[in-house]
Amino acid sequence: MWSTSIGFAITEKLRESIDVLPPQVWTPALDADGQTPEVADVAEITALLDPQLLAAWPDGMRTIVALRT
Repeated sequence: MWSTSIGFAITEKLRESIDVLPPQVWTPALDADGQTPEVADVAEITALLDPQLLAAWPDGMRTIVALRT
């Protein structure tokens, strides 16, 4: 299994959507050793993205955001 990290500019609408994600969708982030260092929580936001943006991405690509704690 492999993964990669990319960045992209988020819109104000997407930022507002992230701000109101319910607490139950956030999960503690894991470090490279599989430990939870309690420095960030993560949530998947793929379903919140503009379908036109997703159409240009490879099938199955997911978008995860981190919230520093």
